[in-house]
Amino acid sequence: LMDNTVLKHANLNGANVKNCDLGAANLTGANMTRDEDDVPQEIRDVLNQHYVWVREDGGRGERAILVNADLNHMDFAGVNLSGADLHGSNLEGANLSETLLVMSDLSGTNMKGANLTEAVLEGINFGNANLEEANLTKARICPVDLKDQKGNPTGRMWPANLSGVKLKSAQLSNADLRGANLSSADLSGADLTGTDLTGCNMTDTIVEMKQLDIAKTDGD
Repeated sequence: LMDNTVLKHANLNGANVKNCDLGAANLTGANMTRDEDDVPQEIRDVLNQHYVWVREDGGRGERAILVNADLNHMDFAGVNLSGADLHGSNLEGANLSETLLVMSDLSGTNMKGANLTEAVLEGINFGNANLEEANLTKARICPVDLKDQKGNPTGRMWPANLSGVKLKSAQLSNADLRGANLSSADLSGADLTGTDLTGCNMTDTIVEMKQLDIAKTDGD
């Protein structure tokens, strides 16, 4: 029992907290991903099949579908989850640094405090997701270049969808959001230092001018 314990920004990666009641502890910003042994076998099986699906261009394996799944604090660093359907899932505090999530569906997910540093999120669907306090430093959230069945460019681009997303106090420094749909997104308190916002749809976006002054916008 750890009632009222303050573990804010603590590094608990690899710590053994099995059977610990952390319900009342303050874990804001803490680095605490689940050990591989704690990942359910059925999720490992889904990820393994998805790896084959990506490698074989859909010819073998199966696309990962983890809808409304509890994936909180799991470690997916460097994993290729492009094209996966994770909408509505709980990914709070998860480690997704350098993960590939090209054209993936993460709409309606809870990703509060997740680590998405240098993740490749081209053409992703983050619609109405909760990314409060998430770290998206140097993440690529720009359009994806659509290709035909032979892998040739079609000249069409598919932008990332962040409409209605909550990005309060998120870290977006040097992230690439070119052409993203940020309509009705909440960027209150987000760090936009060096963030590329050129070509973005910012209709009804909640953001202060001082935040935009340190970002790259169409007016620059």
